[in-house]
Amino acid sequence: LRDAGEDPEDPGGYFIINGSEKTIIAMEEMVDNKPIYQDDDGEQVCRINSENSGYVQRHVLRRDADIVNISFANVKKTPAVALIRALGYETDKEIVEAIGEDYASDVYLNIYETGASNKEEAYEFVAGKAGVTNDVEERVDSILDEYLLPHLGQEPEFREEKAELLATMIRNVIALGKGDITKDDMDHYANKRLNLAGVLLEMQFRS
Repeated sequence: LRDAGEDPEDPGGYFIINGSEKTIIAMEEMVDNKPIYQDDDGEQVCRINSENSGYVQRHVLRRDADIVNISFANVKKTPAVALIRALGYETDKEIVEAIGEDYASDVYLNIYETGASNKEEAYEFVAGKAGVTNDVEERVDSILDEYLLPHLGQEPEFREEKAELLATMIRNVIALGKGDITKDDMDHYANKRLNLAGVLLEMQFRS
């Protein structure tokens, strides 16, 4: 090291870029694949970072005026029950039972908000919210399989699992609004992760 002009006592762990010392520090993020429930200015929110093989899709469910909307990818502020119907739960009874009969009145209110009474109408509704005008069935299939909760799988056979998890998240958002459950502690380390240098460099090369 001395022959190379370096200090053998230098602890390292940094880079020299344009004459300045740079270092990589840990980055704190919300844990992947776990729904986190929060109160946000009087609105109940569920956030989940769905990760599959390095691909992360962020989802936000927000309860506003008793309607639980979901936003992810190019789907913005869409009543989440529309996605449950599109995933294969076609009857109102199936949707209510999946979410919870204790909150049936809230669920019916959300169902009526969509105006969709079957899978085909749910596809059209989701397509409208996503700005899809052509090849509706093919592109909504892609939204449901590839972008919705990809950590559960990205093939059609995983749609029932996605519907079940989505129903659970809707139920818990409603329950949080009614005081039946408490919000999660975002400062608890069970709800977050520290990305160290290796992970951060991997993310840079992958992007």
